[in-house]
Amino acid sequence: MKFLTIALLVLLSVSASLAGNCFQTTGYHTSFTATGFNSILPSNNGVPLSFYEAGTINVDFAQQQMAVTFDILTTDSQVLGLLYAFAANQTMYVVNIDDNGSTCTKLPLNVPIPTSFPNVTADLGPINIGKFQTEVLEIVENGSQQKVLYDLQNCALVSSYMLNEPSQPGVTTVNFLNFESTPAPISLPSICTNPSMSIKSNRHNSKSSAKTPKSIQQLLRPFF
Repeated sequence: MKFLTIALLVLLSVSASLAGNCFQTTGYHTSFTATGFNSILPSNNGVPLSFYEAGTINVDFAQQQMAVTFDILTTDSQVLGLLYAFAANQTMYVVNIDDNGSTCTKLPLNVPIPTSFPNVTADLGPINIGKFQTEVLEIVENGSQQKVLYDLQNCALVSSYMLNEPSQPGVTTVNFLNFESTPAPISLPSICTNPSMSIKSNRHNSKSSAKTPKSIQQLLRPFF
């Protein structure tokens, strides 16, 4: 399964003044829910995908590290797991959890770890979620277009959505919960560090059987 989860990283940067207040940060961490209908994601070879995903994402811009937890539902499967990515040694670890237990797979790093938030292309003005005011920001990067609902008062992502090209109708929506504009500490779980645990190594093959999060590509879309 290709990377599809990281759409979260695409989102933040407003104007110079707002950037000074909100976006001079070394990263962020948040919980999220993501829903895709006929979504076209960067490494899915143009094949539309429908899914629901819930999890967390933690990105450290300065240390170039990222951690993701994910629970993915599709029409025919459920995938539970964790992903840890480290730019320093160009390595990532994917933990998959099923009825047989947990396995950790070591792989070459094949997702980008951002060094900052992307630039906002346009500020489209305010809109309320119920009575809660947000600002609509547009981000256009690498041929993709995404709209983000942002809480200017608290410097927090609220939601994002992306439409496919008109020739291939589809939409992906991500909601952000308990957003914090700083990274949390990242460390590997024991299954990936203890030789007595179940560890697989695929240093020279990124096409392994490891199941990875779908939302990653949506969250990191501007960086692909």
